[in-house]
Amino acid sequence: MRLELRSAAPWGVDVWLLIFILVTALISRLYALDSFPYYPPQWPWLGDDPRHPGLYTDEASYLELAMALPSSLTPFQPWLQLAAVKLSTLLLGPSVLAARLPSALASALTALIVYLAAKELFRSKASALLASLYFIVMVPGLIYGRMLFLENFAALFLALEFYFLMRYLRLPSSRLAYFTSVFAALASMSKVTGIIGPAFLSLALLAEKRIKSNVGPLLVAWSPIFAFVIVSSLIRGSLTLSLSSWLVGYVGRELSWQFLILQAMPSGHIVFSGGYVKPELWYLYAYLCLAAMAIAKRREASILMYPLTAFFTIPLAVWGFGAYYPILIYPMLAIAAGGGTPLLLRTSNTSALGLFSALYVPLVASMTASFTLPVIEFNYSLFALKVGILLAPILLWALANRVLYSLRRMKRLSFTTVLLICYFALLLISTPYLYPYYFLGRA
Repeated sequence: MRLELRSAAPWGVDVWLLIFILVTALISRLYALDSFPYYPPQWPWLGDDPRHPGLYTDEASYLELAMALPSSLTPFQPWLQLAAVKLSTLLLGPSVLAARLPSALASALTALIVYLAAKELFRSKASALLASLYFIVMVPGLIYGRMLFLENFAALFLALEFYFLMRYLRLPSSRLAYFTSVFAALASMSKVTGIIGPAFLSLALLAEKRIKSNVGPLLVAWSPIFAFVIVSSLIRGSLTLSLSSWLVGYVGRELSWQFLILQAMPSGHIVFSGGYVKPELWYLYAYLCLAAMAIAKRREASILMYPLTAFFTIPLAVWGFGAYYPILIYPMLAIAAGGGTPLLLRTSNTSALGLFSALYVPLVASMTASFTLPVIEFNYSLFALKVGILLAPILLWALANRVLYSLRRMKRLSFTTVLLICYFALLLISTPYLYPYYFLGRA
């Protein structure tokens, strides 16, 4: 299906709004970067590298690989973000701050691209601002955006690829096509999983029936990852060894889709709390927004599905997901939240009861479960708290509208509006209890 996006001046944005987004993102990513998140050495934290105490084990490994450049080239991962980490260590010395700084800066810049991409897609500053703020405050993005994960560079380039692809679909030009392909290539050069960049571009051009006119950009997008595979094979001395190191041909991780819906630590440990498996509520809300866009037959949902389809299909079919692979699609989830929230707010009060069941009840259950550690038992005070929190949106809706009804010319609030306000207020307030291993020092 060919997308025909409504035209608007792509750069007609409020500079002060962009400055606000960037400053907010930088503060959220840089504050206490050298000490948060901290990983003790024992399982499941795995901050077990004595040379870099407090870093998660993969972070410490990436730091060592970066410090060894250029004399020693790892055949396992491409070297783009590793080179940035090397530069950071040369400027600041080999430290936690130097290791994490490139990721943090990339994550902060991604918030800006999310705003621009959402504005280009929805033609709405409100939706764009919602999307960028969602990206900044969602706790998984906040945590992983402050860590030395190579997905952070890949996510930045995927967001840029998405933005320029939308501009190309609206006003086709070879220049925009090549911009899109360059960012797809850069995504694949940040981490092997960034291969979804070229795959996403190929899928989009195939769906838009524009493959024949874009052979050159596709070659630009795919050539670097193929070149890296060849170089990796030469370093290892065998193509088979390189493929096996990336788990190509490996089976048994097909159930790793759990990392797309359940809360997990970077180690992959699925977190239990009082016998409850916690859903990752930030992901679920974005999925719900995407579903709302699809149900409302928004054309914008179609283009969002290009990168998401590439992400959901390729890693799961080839090597399985890891706990922090969703970093790659955080920009897309945020854009979905920005575009879907206004649709959810327009649903009827009766339809909002579905939201009440799908989102608010799991949130309340997860929060109250955190108070019952380490056992499940009868606790009437907590039971009363749980029921009270569940009923809070209904009571607030009734009270607020009673007051507004007495004040003439005031618009009454829909139940969905009150529900979502309560949902996000509770989600933010209960963050330390929903993620106690980061904020309370316990699993």
